[in-house]
Amino acid sequence: MDAVSIDREQWTSFFLELQKESDRAAAILVAAYVDSLIGAKLKELFNEGNSKTRRKLFEDANGPFSSFSAKVDAAYCLGWLEPDVFHDIGVIRRIRNKFAHQIHGLSFDTPEVLEFVNSFRVPHQLFYDWGQVKLGALKGKQSGIVLFKGEPESDVENVSDLPPEFVFRWAASWVLGILAKNLGLKFHDSDGEPLHCRLTIDPEEE
Repeated sequence: MDAVSIDREQWTSFFLELQKESDRAAAILVAAYVDSLIGAKLKELFNEGNSKTRRKLFEDANGPFSSFSAKVDAAYCLGWLEPDVFHDIGVIRRIRNKFAHQIHGLSFDTPEVLEFVNSFRVPHQLFYDWGQVKLGALKGKQSGIVLFKGEPESDVENVSDLPPEFVFRWAASWVLGILAKNLGLKFHDSDGEPLHCRLTIDPEEE
């Protein structure tokens, strides 16, 4: 089976757009992108037969891959997803559902949503101190924001946890990066030429 190839510019523009969206739009956008990436991989796998029959798999209301959760479960059972990625996609789906089913009065600060945001596992693979980082402002004539863990230095004030909306976007971006690796996605430029890419979160090869 050939690897799914995606446009690098579209990939990059997605993350730029994600930073600008409201909490609700960000949650829905991330889930939709996960759905599209896994769906593209499944369509590469089920590429025989005729187009009408293939459409029934993905587009019919009762098709086996018509729902987000069905695509994710299939990808996991096919061995495409690491357990932590599978877990975190489930977190993304639940957050998406919260925003989709409650019309107003919901944000990443809402306790039930914040609980989901704090349950991501993939970031712990990349940063052993994930969840311990605090945010503070420099005192006096200096200006700037400081990220730290443990006790703040004497020149840091207004200490707080990282904003939940920032944590969600940060964590979701890493989940998508690992998902791309799990699915074996390839990248191409605007002319369709293949690109040789390596995730920057991968450890350097010896």
